[in-house]
Amino acid sequence: MTSPPILPDIEFSRIRPHRGTTAGGFEELVVQLFRAEYGSLGEVRRVEGSGGDTGVEAFVFASANHEIGIQAKFFDTLGAPQWNQIKRSIARAAAEHPKLKTYIVAVPLDRNPTQQKTWTALVAAWRKRLKLVWWGSSEIKDFLTRAAHRGRLLYWFGSREDFNFDWFRHQNAVARAALDDRYTPTRHVKTDGQLLLEAFALRPSFLQNYLLLAEGLVHAWRQLRSFAKAKSEKSKDKKLAAAKKEGN
Repeated sequence: MTSPPILPDIEFSRIRPHRGTTAGGFEELVVQLFRAEYGSLGEVRRVEGSGGDTGVEAFVFASANHEIGIQAKFFDTLGAPQWNQIKRSIARAAAEHPKLKTYIVAVPLDRNPTQQKTWTALVAAWRKRLKLVWWGSSEIKDFLTRAAHRGRLLYWFGSREDFNFDWFRHQNAVARAALDDRYTPTRHVKTDGQLLLEAFALRPSFLQNYLLLAEGLVHAWRQLRSFAKAKSEKSKDKKLAAAKKEGN
């Protein structure tokens, strides 16, 4: 029986920064998911934003006349200013990429009914030119919770903050539960690996044993020194007695 893995929560505000920003992290994550989903169609080309915004973060050609593109928008709200940005990006992408037929908009938010109506109106307005696809919070989380994207999930949302004593305590409890009656604390025998971990963590049990061993070593050294001193003095006495005997 294997224990289920501990996976991080998907909080887009805590995504690993890329090039110094969380917006950059979200953009890069979205491009990686896009490459994983559409890379089998051909080479996914990443667009460097600093060289001029063409309305897409990346694109791929499904066929000679069918380009698929994606745009990431790291919004924390979906109001009129954000919808205007999305509309401008769609228009710019359509102008800069004549063969663009499918356009994905990735936003780390889910839409309420009013926002869904706004999106539906956009889809209808562009239906003769583009197929618009929404990747929101739910869709992106769906990708990330698949086994194929486990590494991306851990890279972008795993953190050393999760690697704490609570995490270790939970892992230990899961392992003990899995062992069931095969584990009895009173019959547990410490292995070399456990002893090394206790030394690394400077556990009180390790420090206590270390001090006891150190005290025993010091005591043995003192006894050895006393024995050597006594033997040396005895040897000197023998030599002195022999010299006196020769003198007589």
